[in-house]
Amino acid sequence: MNKRKRTITTDVMDNNEVSDIFDSALVDPDILSARLNVLDTGAKILGELGSHAFIHGLLVGGKEISAFSILSGLAADISASFATLMRSGNEYSAAALLRQLVELEYLFFIAYQDKSELGKWLAADGDTLRKQFTPQKMRKKSNGIFSDQEYWTHCDMGGHPNPKARAFLAGESKNMKMAAFLLPDGVHHFRRLWTSVKLLYPILLEDNKSQLEKMSLVSDAIETWEAKEHPLILSFDGMQHAKA
Repeated sequence: MNKRKRTITTDVMDNNEVSDIFDSALVDPDILSARLNVLDTGAKILGELGSHAFIHGLLVGGKEISAFSILSGLAADISASFATLMRSGNEYSAAALLRQLVELEYLFFIAYQDKSELGKWLAADGDTLRKQFTPQKMRKKSNGIFSDQEYWTHCDMGGHPNPKARAFLAGESKNMKMAAFLLPDGVHHFRRLWTSVKLLYPILLEDNKSQLEKMSLVSDAIETWEAKEHPLILSFDGMQHAKA
């Protein structure tokens, strides 16, 4: 399928029209497969990158590489589990994992901006983590790229127990099926996380060409998803709206 033009006017569409687009995409087998393939492929390659970085860190030392290996492993586990929960229809549980993925997205982003943050994160005790690596502190370091409201929404829907999360329970959603929004949102966040990983990895392990070649598999999966996804759904990327 050729990549569709992404220019779309959403201000003239009502909620029902938007809901119909998300609902239709959720049951489109090509789109659904492309979304899940991003998460499945991404989790696999992230896990491999993390394992390779762990071994490399043991051989040459370096807190930054060791921190990268841990974060990659965590992101791989969460991405794979998020996809599994979405397949099984456990949206509330998936939303909780998605909030965790967002925080990893922040960590990879600030690490790309300044790789020394990785060493600081690895060496931090509990008190330092709570003071210096809170989601709020990391958003401030992004200089406006990450939105407070976007994160707060993830906290409402998948953080501490909140009445708003009832929308993820069967039969509770009045408009859009929450799964119809949650899955593409998860792929958006993974794509944003992957962008930082792709830029950070060569800085840390620039000579590992075999690993760099593996990373193209994730980029290919993302490009395939972008080509199949509805342009309105692509326009709902949180980072894009944070910049607007």
